Amino acid sequence: MKPVRLEQLGPAHRAAYQAMVREWQELAGAYPFNDGELALRDFDAFLGDVALEGDSPSGPDGVFRQISYMIVASDGEVLGELRFRPWLEAPYRSHHGHVACNVRPSRRGQGVARAAFAAVLDIAARDFGLPVVTADVEGENPASVRVLLHAGSRLVLEETRPDSSRVRWFECPTVVLPPTRAM
Repeated sequence: MKPVRLEQLGPAHRAAYQAMVREWQELAGAYPFNDGELALRDFDAFLGDVALEGDSPSGPDGVFRQISYMIVASDGEVLGELRFRPWLEAPYRSHHGHVACNVRPSRRGQGVARAAFAAVLDIAARDFGLPVVTADVEGENPASVRVLLHAGSRLVLEETRPDSSRVRWFECPTVVLPPTRAM
């Protein structure tokens, strides 16, 4: 896997973001995250919505306050999108951020989510002082569970929703300290 960096979503990502949305549409019929249709139709309006998501306690249509990042390879290729909600409390508890990540279908299975999750853990600790972040896995998604466990996450809650769907909540420390040696 190439090294990745997280870049806050902005005007420079127009073509790459739209290409990512089109890739999802071709494979899945729709882009299931953010408003892909608006991003294709009017990227500036889409960025306006994204800005609202970052500036207000409850963004448009009940979206929780979040920061949208592009997952970018060292060569500039956009590999996916990551959303981080560092200001949430219940049900994520105080001092916990929430992370959601989606990788372009053509880049899955290449370590992108693992690298992006490591990068957001650094941002959570360095920029927001969060000792822990949370992430949820809906349905059966063994790849996401592997990413979270590899990062040191632990399962804290498993529930079945009223629609019978399954969701598992994980917590992950942002700073992993090496074990201390006995003297």
